[in-house]
This record gives sequence, structure tokens and C-alpha cells, in this order.
Amino acid sequence: MTQQKSNWLCLFVAAGLAFSLAGCGGSSEDSSEGDGASSSSGKGGDERSASTGGSSKKGNDDRPNVDGIPINVFFPEPLAVAAESGEVVAATTPNGEVPGANPVAPPETVETPEEPKPAAGGAVAWNEVITVDVLKDELKSIRLLLQQRLSTLASYNSSYLEIPIFATTMSLMAEVARRHPDDVSWKKNAKYIRDLGVSMVAVCSSSDARGRKSYDEVNGAFLKICSILDNNMPAELPEAEEDSDFLSSADMGYLMKRLERGMQWMQNNAGSEDAFKENVAMAKREVGVFAAIAQAFADESYGYSDDEEFTGHAFEMRDASSQMSKAADGNDFGTFDELRSKVDQKCTQCHMTFRTG
Repeated sequence: MTQQKSNWLCLFVAAGLAFSLAGCGGSSEDSSEGDGASSSSGKGGDERSASTGGSSKKGNDDRPNVDGIPINVFFPEPLAVAAESGEVVAATTPNGEVPGANPVAPPETVETPEEPKPAAGGAVAWNEVITVDVLKDELKSIRLLLQQRLSTLASYNSSYLEIPIFATTMSLMAEVARRHPDDVSWKKNAKYIRDLGVSMVAVCSSSDARGRKSYDEVNGAFLKICSILDNNMPAELPEAEEDSDFLSSADMGYLMKRLERGMQWMQNNAGSEDAFKENVAMAKREVGVFAAIAQAFADESYGYSDDEEFTGHAFEMRDASSQMSKAADGNDFGTFDELRSKVDQKCTQCHMTFRTG
């Protein structure tokens, strides 16, 4: 009996050695998903249960055993298994982690790029749209045109339908000057010019526009505008709000007619290289006014600021007009004329879809 126990003890030691050399119960292909996971031996097809706490307990087991240890936990030929297993190298990464394990990495911090910030209050950079010099030149031109049409009652009665186009453009230029970052001598009084221009349009657009009474009202408002432009404040000016939107300042229909007149002028006076070079200064003024009108059209007060098609036309017209101004500075007729065709197309496309006035 002592000899039999000795033999069983040898087998037990050999089996333990085989387990140690074989990597503690499995080949390197076995993976552990966590504590308490089950595994199976690669030899003999017998199943065994891994302990959950790392300690073994003897229970009521009727299987053949040696000192309470079931015989079938050993390999049939443990010494042979030990000889075949060879050296087992622990598979770890340089930092000691077990490959195949997938620790939960902290979520990556994705930086959200800041969106471009609009100008303060959504303000337009008017100095990039029209210069104060072009603005003043346009007001000077309008002043001369209105002087001709308001010189007498007869001249007024024959041209009162044109006056709203000029007066509306004058009101627009005054409102742009009020918002412009650059200074003009009458800037603090631009609101009066704007509102007086609006009153002229109202009279000339009324059913009783013709006649002495209407002429006196329109001419009286115009003379006050001239005084303000000359830095002489007239008496009895009507009250005027400092701020105003473009809808209240300039009727869109009349501004579109101003664009039509401007396109016709450029075709007749800047449609050839010789004519362009002869009238380059006036051509530059025209496209500056075009850019300002196109920019104003995108103002939310007109009700089209959310319409991408309309604002697309307006901004393309504005940008093309600005490029025409640069072409005029360089006496580049080819570029100027090409862009003039583009602006004309934009006017046509816009009128086909959004005809106003």
C-alpha cells in the first residue's frame, strides 16, 4: 500500500510539472475573458471546472481519488505531455499588458472648430462695398439731375415719374453713409437726407403728383437736402429717427429701375474700349452704386434674406460689381466688359423670378 501511494505521488508530481510547463492549464491560444471563465483541456477530452476563488475544496465525490483529489484531473501520460510542451514564454507587451485584452480607452477629445464669427451685430463692411468717394460722387450726380428736373414747374411735370428713381437712390446713399465706417462731413445729418428723399418719392408716386402743390413740396424737400450736403442746416426740419431699415429708406422697385438705367448707360457709354476709357470714372461710380444696391437687397427688411436663390443673385452681382471697379482702376476693358455681361445676366435672372415694381 505504501508503494502504491508512492507511485500515485510520483504521478501527481509529474502531472503538476506538466501543468506548470504547459502554461497552467492551456496553450497560448486559450484566451481568458475574465474571472470565472470556463476552459477545456486540449488532451484527453475530459472537462474540468476552474475555481472562482483560486482555492480548492473537497466535496462528496465518489470518483476514484488520491487523498481526495480525483484521478481524472491528471493527463493519461503526464511525463510525455511535459516533454512535448517545451518552454512556455509569457506573451506580454513591453508595458506588461496581455495582448488580446481590450481595456476601455478614454474617449478621444474631438475639438470642434470655432465657427467664423460674424461682424458685430451682423453689420456689413460697407467700406468694402462702396467707398465714400463713390458715394459722394453719386449724390453729386443725383443733385445735378434733380436740379434740372426741378428748375421749373413745367420741367417737373414732364419728369416727375423719373424723380422717385433719383430720390430713392439718394435716400439709399444717405442710409449707407450713416452706416459706413468712414466719415463724411454731413454724416450726422444723413438721417434727414434719407427721410427727405423718402418724402419726395411719396409725393411723386401719389395720384396727384402733377401740379404746383406737389412741385413745391418736392422742390422744398430737395432744397433742404442741398443745404445739408453743403453743411448748412436748414430750419424747420422734420423729425427723423436715427436708425432705419432699407425697406423704409429705399423702395426696391425704384432701386431695380436704377439698376436698369445704369446697365443701359454702361452699354451706351462703356460698351467699347474707347468709350470705356473715356468714361472710366463714371463707369467706376456706376458699378460702386450697383454693389451698394445689391448688398442692400440682401437686407432682411426686404424679406428675401432667407431666400438663398435671391441672395445668391444679389451677392454675385455685388461681387462682380466690385471686380468691375478694380478693372476700371486698371483700365482693363476686357475684364470690365465680361463682368458687365455677368451682372446683366444676374439682373435678368432675378427679374424673371422676383420681379418687383
